[in-house]
Amino acid sequence: MKLHWANHDQYYIKTGEHFKNYTFKIDGGKTVHFRLRDANTEQNNNKAQGNQERKFKLVEEDILTIDGDELNIWFTYEPLPKGVKQEDLLKQAFEQTKDILPTNFQVGLLKKSPTEKQKNRTLLEKHLKDYTARNTFDYFIHKDLGGFLSRELDFFIKNEILNIDDIDLDANQSLDRQLRVIKAFKAVAQKIIAMLAQLEDFQKKLWLKKKFVIQSDWCITLDCVPEEFYAEIAENDAQVKEWVNLFAIDEIKDDTTTPAFSNPLSTRFLKANTYLTLDTKFFSSNFKYKLFSHYENLDQFSDGLLINSENFQGLRFLSERYRGQLRSIYIDPPYNTVHSEIAYKNQFKHSSWLSLIHNGVPIARELNKKTFSFGFAIDDYELPKLLAYIDQQFSDVDISIVVVNHHPQGSGGKLSRTHEYYIICSSKDSPDLLGEELESYQEDRSFMRSGTADNNYRSGRWKSFYALLYDPQTKMIIDSEEPIPLGNKIPLEDINGLKRIYPINSRGEERVWRSSFITGKERAINGELFLSDGGTVYQSINHESKRKVLFSNWTDSQYNAGMYGSNLINDMGIGDEFDYPKSINTMITGLWAQTFGEPDAIVLDYFAGSGTTGHAVINMNRDFQGS
Repeated sequence: MKLHWANHDQYYIKTGEHFKNYTFKIDGGKTVHFRLRDANTEQNNNKAQGNQERKFKLVEEDILTIDGDELNIWFTYEPLPKGVKQEDLLKQAFEQTKDILPTNFQVGLLKKSPTEKQKNRTLLEKHLKDYTARNTFDYFIHKDLGGFLSRELDFFIKNEILNIDDIDLDANQSLDRQLRVIKAFKAVAQKIIAMLAQLEDFQKKLWLKKKFVIQSDWCITLDCVPEEFYAEIAENDAQVKEWVNLFAIDEIKDDTTTPAFSNPLSTRFLKANTYLTLDTKFFSSNFKYKLFSHYENLDQFSDGLLINSENFQGLRFLSERYRGQLRSIYIDPPYNTVHSEIAYKNQFKHSSWLSLIHNGVPIARELNKKTFSFGFAIDDYELPKLLAYIDQQFSDVDISIVVVNHHPQGSGGKLSRTHEYYIICSSKDSPDLLGEELESYQEDRSFMRSGTADNNYRSGRWKSFYALLYDPQTKMIIDSEEPIPLGNKIPLEDINGLKRIYPINSRGEERVWRSSFITGKERAINGELFLSDGGTVYQSINHESKRKVLFSNWTDSQYNAGMYGSNLINDMGIGDEFDYPKSINTMITGLWAQTFGEPDAIVLDYFAGSGTTGHAVINMNRDFQGS
């Protein structure tokens, strides 16, 4: 069975609002323009902040301006409370403008343009609706419109035109008539399909054309910048202002080791604060070229890459450079919940969402190494669709689902939800998904099994009942003998100066050793077994390079997204910029699993949001000497 959705064969291309001026003609050759005076907006499906949505609204003053036979009607596109409906704003706009229209425009704009439901609709109301409706649709480009329409044409002809019951097989005229109708219909339809396909294919070529990089900049800590540049850096007001905003360097006071902040900065201050991050966007091209001439391989020198782009285009930009090189990919896409609904513009929410996901996943998978992991954050609203999609796209992998208790205070509803899901798709040959490294320690564990199950006794597992041979002088166990079959007498006397010891407890019960004979013999020869003063055999276990076992439900308070997500970015001064950030601990735990503990693994997140994934990687590199 194949998962198919309404927009399955289409690229989802909606990345921002469509704000070209809207123009139409009326009787008498006159022209009307709907123009925007203010239209800054969120991009890439981000929402307006808080309990607001952007709507079209008439400006407060100078609603109309006239230039000869051209009339301009001015709007803003601004955040308004969610209770305000665009339909009500359009009615208000019509009422405000109809009585102040210039005389020579009134007849044309107020003439009737009725619909079946709105018998008295005017031309002005029609165009107001059309104007705002352009921003209430998603945009898609079909991957093969010609093929799709041709298949639909054949289906239509077979089901709507070719009626088998009406064909008289004994009358050739009836069959010929139907065939002529079909031939004529198909000839016209194919021309229409060819025209539409040509337009769509041209749009597809534009969409698939690799985009230009319009700006490249680097963030470099001052300890990696030659001191010859410090004087110019200290005089750069924009850079200093950013340091003040991000790091409050203006609060640094003079002491015995550190000079105080000054305006302008001194090179001595920079030398004392070499972990300040220089951003080359504040400097001239000449400065960048001189700086980069000091690095032999800038690409290898960089330990992070941030791309500001539409997801699909950004992934295609990376495809050749990183093909087959990424160990881990993680995405936290919009979920379509009531509280964090993506800014879709039609009624195909789930279908559009799947198209958005499918835009990137096939390209991203080409970047994975043979042994890889692909992680998704998701909640109940889109979980069923995502699991069906994963089953189709990742049929060759192991799927692990973690329940993360990220909102322990609950989110309301019939059943107050506290959780979301972390789905990890990993290759069949990948290691187990484990957590962070544990501290190394030495354990002395009793080598004789002590449980009550049958396999802890000689009668249940006789091949693990064998003699260990130890030197009575050194108390070191150095070898072992073959197991003694059940019913056979066990020898107790010394052999070649070595004593025998069997897994028999103080109550005389014949038990078994923890290891089978072959493994036990290896442990004895390797010096892993020893005899205590009390006569107990111990195995010395050196726990090194062990990692924490992860379970499928993460309920610890460290995964609380409010405490370790929202509060964290609030403390950074950017809390108003992002909604619903992840707990950084969720990402650190998840990335330990997804990278299989490799310190040099490359991680990709192409729904970066508040940057928690990058933050987690930086913290892990600091704490565990990653690269």
